[in-house]
Amino acid sequence: MTDQTQQNPAQQEQFLYAFNDKGQRVRFSREQWARHVIPQNVKLHWKDADALFALLQQAVAGGFHAEVEEAAWHLQEIDRNLERGTSMLAHVLLRLGKLDECEELIDQFIDVAGPTTNMLSGKAKLKVARDPQADVTAELREALTLNPNHENTLHWYALDGKKQDGVDGLKARLREACEMPGSFLPQIRLGGVLLEEGDNEAALELYGSILELAKRDGNILLGISSALAHYHLTDEMIDMLGPVYNFQKHGPYVGMNLAQAMTDAGRHSDARQIVKPIRALNNPQFNEYLDTMDKQEERRMKPWWQMFNAAAGMEDEAGEAGSADNAEGGEQ
Repeated sequence: MTDQTQQNPAQQEQFLYAFNDKGQRVRFSREQWARHVIPQNVKLHWKDADALFALLQQAVAGGFHAEVEEAAWHLQEIDRNLERGTSMLAHVLLRLGKLDECEELIDQFIDVAGPTTNMLSGKAKLKVARDPQADVTAELREALTLNPNHENTLHWYALDGKKQDGVDGLKARLREACEMPGSFLPQIRLGGVLLEEGDNEAALELYGSILELAKRDGNILLGISSALAHYHLTDEMIDMLGPVYNFQKHGPYVGMNLAQAMTDAGRHSDARQIVKPIRALNNPQFNEYLDTMDKQEERRMKPWWQMFNAAAGMEDEAGEAGSADNAEGGEQ
C-alpha cells in the first residue's frame, strides 16, 4: 500500500487515508494506521534510507513517535547522511521523553562530525524539555553563527526576543542575525517586519544588501518578491527584480510575482515575455493563474501570490506559534 496520508499534525482528524495498489482510497483509524500501515511501509522501505526518512518524517508529523522508534534507530545506522539520520532519531527520542538518550546521541554526533546548527538547536530543545523556563539565548546564537539562514532556529531566536522585549526585541534579534556572515533569511524576515511598520525605505535597503546573493538563488529572490508583492510595492519590485530575473536561475514563482507586478503597472507586453517559459511548463496550476492574468485588462485579478507566501516564510507574525516546540517544523 502506498502511503499518501493527508493527516493533520495536530491530530484533529480521527481517520487517515492511503491509496492501495489498485488506486483506491482507503480510510484507516489512527490505531489501524499505527498497527498496520506504518509497520508495512517501514518494512517496505527498510533498506532505502531516503524513502525511510520520508516515511518517518510523515509519521512523526502525525504524532507517531513510539511507533517509529525502532525504524529511527535503524535509519541512523544505515543513513549515509549522518546528520539526517541522527537528527530524526534525536527528534523521536526527544518526543518520547528519552532525554538522556537524546543528549548522548547528539553529543556523540558532535564529537565525530563537529557542531552543526541543527544539533546545537537540538541541545537547546533538550534544555527547554528539562526546564521550560530555561534561557537558551546563548545556544541559539551559537547555532545561528554556523548557519544564520536555518529557518527553525532563526524563527525561535527571533520569537524569543519578541517574548522578552516585544517587537523591538524581535527586530534586535533579526538585526543581530543580519550581521552574521552569509546571512540572507534574517534580512528577508526583518524586511517583512519593516514593511509591516511602513518603513519601506529600510526594507528595500535590506533587500538590496542581499541582491547579489539573490541573483544566484531563486529561493532568496522568491522571498524578496513575495514580500514586495504582499505589500503591493509594484514599482519597487520591477525596479529591483526586473533587471536580474532569469527563469532558469530563479524559477516560475518569482517570474509570476514579477509578471503580476508588470501587469498591475500596465506593462502587459513585458509580463507576457516573462511568462512565456512558464507557459511552456504546461503546469495546470500555473496556467490557471496565467489565464487569469491575461484577462486582467478586463477585470482585476486577485493576487495569486497569496497562495505562495508560506513558501517564502511570509506568514502573518500574529499567526506564528509562541514556543520552541512550534518552531521545530518537524526538524530536530
